[in-house]
Amino acid sequence: MFTAISISICAFAQTESHQIAENEVTNSLINLDEVISKKSEYVTLRQQHTDSLKRVLSHAAPEQLPDLYRELFNNYNHVQTDSALYYLELLENTPQAQRDQSIYYFTQIGKAEVYAIRGLYSVSLNILKQIDSNKLDQSTRLMYLHTARSIYGWMADYADIGEMSDSLSRITQLYRDSIIACQPEGIGRNIVIVDKMLVEGKADKALSISFKDLEESDETMKAYIYSNIAQAYKLKGNTKLYTYYLALTATHDIKHGINEYMALPELANTMYHQGDITRAYNYLICSMEDANYCKARLRAVEASDFFPIIDKTYQANERARRQTQTIFTVALGISAAILIVSLLFLRRQMKSLRAIRRKLATANKQLAMSNQELEKQAERLEQSNLQLALANSQLTTANSQLTAADQVKEEYIAFYLEKCRSYIDTLEHFRRDTLRLAKNKQHTDLLNTLKSEELITEEQNRFLTDFDTAFLNIHPTFVNDFNKLLRPDKQIIPQRGELLTTELRIFALIRLGVTSTQRIAHFLNYSIATIYNYRSRIRNYAISDKDSFEETVAKL
Repeated sequence: MFTAISISICAFAQTESHQIAENEVTNSLINLDEVISKKSEYVTLRQQHTDSLKRVLSHAAPEQLPDLYRELFNNYNHVQTDSALYYLELLENTPQAQRDQSIYYFTQIGKAEVYAIRGLYSVSLNILKQIDSNKLDQSTRLMYLHTARSIYGWMADYADIGEMSDSLSRITQLYRDSIIACQPEGIGRNIVIVDKMLVEGKADKALSISFKDLEESDETMKAYIYSNIAQAYKLKGNTKLYTYYLALTATHDIKHGINEYMALPELANTMYHQGDITRAYNYLICSMEDANYCKARLRAVEASDFFPIIDKTYQANERARRQTQTIFTVALGISAAILIVSLLFLRRQMKSLRAIRRKLATANKQLAMSNQELEKQAERLEQSNLQLALANSQLTTANSQLTAADQVKEEYIAFYLEKCRSYIDTLEHFRRDTLRLAKNKQHTDLLNTLKSEELITEEQNRFLTDFDTAFLNIHPTFVNDFNKLLRPDKQIIPQRGELLTTELRIFALIRLGVTSTQRIAHFLNYSIATIYNYRSRIRNYAISDKDSFEETVAKL
């Protein structure tokens, strides 16, 4: 008894002391991102192996066909169910299958598994019910038990919470116990034992067995062990290690070309709750693509149920990013325009100063001339000094204007940075509110919050008010100058409490150099047709030539 207690203490100490650095979690996610980006390469490698089997099949003798069909089925299982079913049917129709019951039973159990992956659980169970498991040899019986355990486990995951789910879970547990009783000792049996321990909440014991098996396991078993370790740390509430081992599981699945898996969508869910929306979105897209290719209905449903939430958040983040980018672009454009104008003005003043210096040099050379010429030269020199004083005055004025332009630039950069910070804070408050509702399971309030467009409307109105204020600070006479271009009866006057109207904002953007109807529509959140109609109508009100009206506005 003392020995057993010592072993338990050592096992507990081993699982408790297992720690990884924070950068290892980050690196595991970066590695997974890279593997997903190269997914087509891993698919190609697996396909090359499959193609080599097909080439052997095309020249194989009849007695070799069953083994080749079986291997091709195993290669397509959990990857592409149509092809897996095709090779099972070929195996079922071989003469060997008619003579050898074990081959026939293999095809039926394989069909049950394929139909279950495709979500046809009743068809799968009907196939299994027609098989007497007592007549099976040990390896085929293990395949039967594993398939039955998977089907009932998937049905339990898919069923609603209640008596049906509990009943399916109990049946799953019975098949799990039968596998443990039937399977010889080894890593495969330990994986099932650990699965049972996880259901019973024995996370530490599960980790002890899994870490030991991980050291001795070959590549084919690692994904199952990684998955069990991840679920154990989930039970223990260790989010960091749970994320780390989920990433290892998903990496292993994709590297081996598996399309029916649960680690990556589960990791997408975890990333979403950790606030990494981009990764959550990319992982879920990858999961849905693979599930649809494999025709794994349960995995596709799992991913699609969660996808709208992540997609909405992802799109909101993208819109916020684009709005922020637009604001920065406009601010930088305004600053660049001011800087260019200042540089051109300064260049002009420098040319004038160089001309004055050349005149001074000429005057100095003429000092050696006669007294009469000296008097004339003195007069010229006095005139040159006056010109120099004027140039210095102009240079001082230019410097003052440049300083003022820099102050305007700094004020508006600070202004738009503050607005960007405000948008980020607004998004953060919204994220916290929705997270709080989700954690409190206030699903109705959460749905109403997500459906509500109040936040977007408020931010849009605030954005337009800020734009009006900023534009009129730069061009305070724009409204009056613009109305001078229109017929007296068609002039546009903002209402009380309104800085600019929609029509004035459109032509304010044209004044800033934004002439594309599509960009204006995006900026003001209107349709392209609406912006086009506004522009056409206002051009018709112009006093001068309609075709050159917008060019005139751009020069105000």
